[in-house]
Amino acid sequence: MPSPSSNTTKKDTTPIPFTPLGQIALSISGGGFRAAAFGLGCLSYLNRCKLTTADGSSISLLKRVCFIASASGGSFVNLLYAKYLYEGESIEGEAFQKTYIRLRDFMHGETLLNRAMCILETDDHWHQTSHHKQRNLINAFSLAYDELFEKANFGLFCDAEHQNVLKQICVNSTEFQNGLSFRFQNIDGAGRTGLIGNFGLSLRSDCLSTIRKLKLADIMAASSCFPAGMEPIMFPRDFLHQMLTEGELRGAIRSREAITEATELVMIKKGKLKNQSISDTDLNAEAEEINSMNSENLPGSMLPTDFSFGLMDGGINDNQAISSLMLAEKRYRGKNKQPGFDTFIVCDVNSRYISAYKLPDEPYNGLNRFSIRALSTGLALLLAGFSLIIYWFIPSDVWRFGLIGACTSLLLLEVTVILWAWIKFNTAGGGTWGEVWHRYKGYFFTIPLGTVKQMLSARISSVVLLAGDIMMKQIRRLIFDSFYENDKWKNRRVASFLNALTRKTLPLTNLRSEHETGHKGPTPSVKMQDCADAASQMDTTLWFNGTDFKDNIRDQLIATGQFTMCYNLLRYLDQIENLNEIPQDYKKHLGTLKEQLKSDWETFQENPVQFVPPVCHNSLDRIHTSTGSTFAQPTSGKAPISQNQDTISKP
Repeated sequence: MPSPSSNTTKKDTTPIPFTPLGQIALSISGGGFRAAAFGLGCLSYLNRCKLTTADGSSISLLKRVCFIASASGGSFVNLLYAKYLYEGESIEGEAFQKTYIRLRDFMHGETLLNRAMCILETDDHWHQTSHHKQRNLINAFSLAYDELFEKANFGLFCDAEHQNVLKQICVNSTEFQNGLSFRFQNIDGAGRTGLIGNFGLSLRSDCLSTIRKLKLADIMAASSCFPAGMEPIMFPRDFLHQMLTEGELRGAIRSREAITEATELVMIKKGKLKNQSISDTDLNAEAEEINSMNSENLPGSMLPTDFSFGLMDGGINDNQAISSLMLAEKRYRGKNKQPGFDTFIVCDVNSRYISAYKLPDEPYNGLNRFSIRALSTGLALLLAGFSLIIYWFIPSDVWRFGLIGACTSLLLLEVTVILWAWIKFNTAGGGTWGEVWHRYKGYFFTIPLGTVKQMLSARISSVVLLAGDIMMKQIRRLIFDSFYENDKWKNRRVASFLNALTRKTLPLTNLRSEHETGHKGPTPSVKMQDCADAASQMDTTLWFNGTDFKDNIRDQLIATGQFTMCYNLLRYLDQIENLNEIPQDYKKHLGTLKEQLKSDWETFQENPVQFVPPVCHNSLDRIHTSTGSTFAQPTSGKAPISQNQDTISKP
């Protein structure tokens, strides 16, 4: 990711044309269905807002979005909207309406989870349809996503002759070869540029015919493959299908020894001598910003025939996809000689705060009071004693020997488990950690079982908090710092946060508004705060559970995305309205937009879900008919929740 220090020290004197909201770059954060629903609400409101153009026509702000970057759950919105838009929906708003209907229905309860489990357990899916893929959870989700995207390929976005208002998209993943963001960007060999991957590991731009065959479903799976819950999706094996061979994918891979190559580039670009030291921050920034240079001229490493790499959730490195926006801006203003983006809009469902760590309680009752050694010894003695009692007091030979045999089998099983564990413990690990473990492992068999359980629980919970919360929030802070501390993007940023209008965060939001505009932003009603509070409480999942259904969380997330976007656009227009750099006639158009925002805000005050349209089932049936796919229930396990969530209360 770009280093904050390097971004803040660089001076960019290139004049930037300033027509706010003229050309918009949008990012949608990760966060499962919470991010997808919130992002859908944000797009919904951009689609509603109209801004007059120079010729007097009125165009929605969504039609002014020319670049979308996303990670994890936000990629549902990004890919699906781009799909319908590139398929040629020319009617104003038609592409988004299809996106809204399709995605809102897709996020129905546990529908996706049930479909993935159905695919996972059905042999036919793995023996016929997807015989190249490994049979695991992430590939089951990928096959379910393939139904959502109607089997579409990435080539839909990679045609140089097919230009669109949405010029380019970027779907973030994280590769486990170098630990960097792996960006799926639609390049076309002409105006759309960038790397598919990163500086160290990428797909060759001269293999565009191969890139076009990548399935949107596999890209979505790579972007939303969250750690612990799923295994990595492997490239190239899990990206194969009937029209895309392993040879094609392997031939497209370009892998470099990232540090060596990046160091050479830093020396070339900055005129450094080879014996001069280069800071890690400079190197990391250079490795990321190389997306803006012609890196195809640099040689790649020779790859072994079995070379493969894992891809996981795009939120690991850049959950807000902001780095992708900044890199795209650099490309548009540099290599393409274009003016770049007028406004950046960041949609984020993640809070900067964490819940304080609580040490798990130590269970000290019943068997938890005894050590593993004592329990295993006691069990062995109990089985032996029980066998003797059976032998002396049960007269029937059949019952006697049958029960003795059962006890003996259990005793042998216990001995086998103990021996297996002992062998594993003796062979596990290497280096100094392994040596210390071999010497001291016996102590863990002599302390109470409750203590061991508490120690394991504490380690697991703290590692989960560290990896899933603390480190990701630290990365978030660094990226936001690099974005907000650079004057190059001053007066061009709109941040729409899910928790901005919650009761807990609203005082801080008001303080920020006063700092930026000189006065507090519009005050949300109690109903709006209730809606935002409920929406912000949802976990990061790919389903809505029974409680979510009862509270109608899906539509409250969509509504929160709408009125939070309205709030931040109002605050943004307040912030820039007195800037002399904006042409006077353009200010009039912005003033008209502001009046619409104020009117909508009053509507939100009375009914926060006013602009959350219920799904039109006739349209939904038409889409289902065109796809020919149904989300069947698995033959085993729980059935999906079936409450009707499509009925929205109207004012």
